[in-house]
Amino acid sequence: MVVESNGKPELSEAMTLLTHVWNCGKRVKPFSEARFRSSLKESLDLAIVGGLEFDIDDCSKFHDAFSWRSSYYVEQLLSFDEGSYALAIIASHTTACHSFEKYHKRKPFITNQVDHNYYMLHKMPGRWDITRPRDRLGVGSKFTWQGKRAIVTSFDDENGKIIACTYKSREHTEPCPTCHSGGYETGALKVEHVYKLTNKDFHTLPTLEKELKS
Repeated sequence: MVVESNGKPELSEAMTLLTHVWNCGKRVKPFSEARFRSSLKESLDLAIVGGLEFDIDDCSKFHDAFSWRSSYYVEQLLSFDEGSYALAIIASHTTACHSFEKYHKRKPFITNQVDHNYYMLHKMPGRWDITRPRDRLGVGSKFTWQGKRAIVTSFDDENGKIIACTYKSREHTEPCPTCHSGGYETGALKVEHVYKLTNKDFHTLPTLEKELKS
């Protein structure tokens, strides 16, 4: 953490942006709470995608700095949630990931041949390498476990586990005999297996170097 000459800690680049939006929020007329919340969330996404530096303690600072308080309750307006963490992973934003992981006391789950959510591409213009040879896992990430592609559904930080599911094959529509379009998956998505894995479980997987040599 950098300290200014007056002895106060200097805000990180990300915190500086969010603090500015917070301070200016009520100037927007007519004031709308939904609009204010949206502007904060969009600013957080901008900080991640734009590569603004995060301090290791920024996630915990968000909860204190961006809340409305009364004598009997605290309403948090901004949270660095799992969606933001997944965005930081896709953006390869290390300091943002480190801040989230420290706040949640999460040792990152890192494995080989990871696919991330394609729906996040609209937030990352010009970045198409959503498939990574080795990367962190976030909610929605896909990885291979016991020969099948599993999807991360949640994390159990209290017990140091990642929750992932494999799904049964779905039926496909018949393609059009003329234009050959169609053949899309149809029907409900049904869970085949639920896995609750620790970092120790991932240590049993071969390293990327060994996979490439095999």
